[in-house]
Amino acid sequence: RSQCSEPFPPWILNMLSSNEARRRGSSVAALHNPLSIRGDPDKSGAATPPAPSPKKALTIESTKNSSPIPGVELAKIAKEMSSLDTNDERVDHLAGVKGPYTFSTAQIKVLMDTTASVKTKMRMVEMLGPRTIDPKASKIILDEFTYAEEKAKVAEILSSRDKTLSRAALVGSPGTKGGRGGGRGGRG
Repeated sequence: RSQCSEPFPPWILNMLSSNEARRRGSSVAALHNPLSIRGDPDKSGAATPPAPSPKKALTIESTKNSSPIPGVELAKIAKEMSSLDTNDERVDHLAGVKGPYTFSTAQIKVLMDTTASVKTKMRMVEMLGPRTIDPKASKIILDEFTYAEEKAKVAEILSSRDKTLSRAALVGSPGTKGGRGGGRGGRG
């Protein structure tokens, strides 16, 4: 076998016209060295790993000692948020007062209505989504967003909360405690 100093054998170049060879050069060179990214024979041929995804981890908050927010308190918070000048102030205020409460999706929408900024609304969903008591009623929040990427992010947040609530319900259900009866088969 003879070693070729060119990136690909000359008989391949003869088969292609000069313009076609230039146009297909990277794909033909990739056949010559499948690990090369651009088909450059001077490179080591090691493929670079893909960059890590900037996906942010979902937060799971404990709402064990939380209670549903009363309507009067919700109205007070919404009024205070509306009177603030910037969206950052609104989000910071919400972070300070959300503490002991859980929220319905309709209540989250009321708070989202204090701003026109889609980014701020998303931050509110990220903050309150893990505290929602009815994540299956997500349509009211999803309708606030236009783009599929935003809707997917909201759906992921609320789906995560739904799974958390489902697990909590399973742990507390009478069928999982053992004991006599209630199970499948056997005497009962």
